[in-house]
Amino acid sequence: MMWKTIKDFIWPKKCINCNKIGAYLCEDCMATIDLIKKPKYLQFNKVQRLYVAVSYNNKLVQNLINLANNYKDAKQDLANLMINYIKINEINIDNFVIYPSDISGYISKEFKIPIKESNKNVLIVGVESKDVFKIAEELDAEKVWGVSVV
Repeated sequence: MMWKTIKDFIWPKKCINCNKIGAYLCEDCMATIDLIKKPKYLQFNKVQRLYVAVSYNNKLVQNLINLANNYKDAKQDLANLMINYIKINEINIDNFVIYPSDISGYISKEFKIPIKESNKNVLIVGVESKDVFKIAEELDAEKVWGVSVV
């Protein structure tokens, strides 16, 4: 914990858009990202519903994804996009368990949904749709939904 404090002091997180200190994507810049409203979901193989939060054409989101590949802390900002998307669109994920992934902890904490492997109702959260589909292929679950940033 002390290392994190020292690291944040020496190398503070800066918004990738406006350079404001505090997060890789500050609240003001996050608010400029158009989340998909009135979501339509995709169906593919084992995934009954895949909800996609943002258009892949959004350069700011693409930059954040690239940053998250190198800095684990940036995944929190990606998770925040998904959290906002789920809330805005009132997607009911209450009867699911979240499949373990590199960003599942943020979603689990926000919605108080357990993280575990299951063969019942599974929610897969991933940065990209292809991540969700790849995990789904390995599962033998009754109901599989996914949420991805792009």
